[in-house]
Amino acid sequence: MKFLAEIQIILLPEIQEPQGAIISRQLKHLDLEGIGQIRIGKFLTMELEADSEVEAHQNVEKACQRLLANPIMESFSFHLKELTQAALPEEEITEAPEALPEDIQTEEE
Repeated sequence: MKFLAEIQIILLPEIQEPQGAIISRQLKHLDLEGIGQIRIGKFLTMELEADSEVEAHQNVEKACQRLLANPIMESFSFHLKELTQAALPEEEITEAPEALPEDIQTEEE
């Protein structure tokens, strides 16, 4: 079975987030009112194969705990969904052009 994990990683609330504070201040200078604290994180997607949803969940959890997130300063959450054959993107086939356009010159010229 093929799965897609959508993973969000963000700094723990007690960790200061200077980028978010700067963006929040700058948005106020753009006359955007009502915007509060902004926290910036990471968003990852990961395709994986597993025999079951439970196994896929365990593998994503392990990847986050051991590599993707730093547990000292980050927390993570993820959403897992099974990819069906119809949901998989078709591979794009691109063909090389038969000849270069006239305005592109090669090193040999």
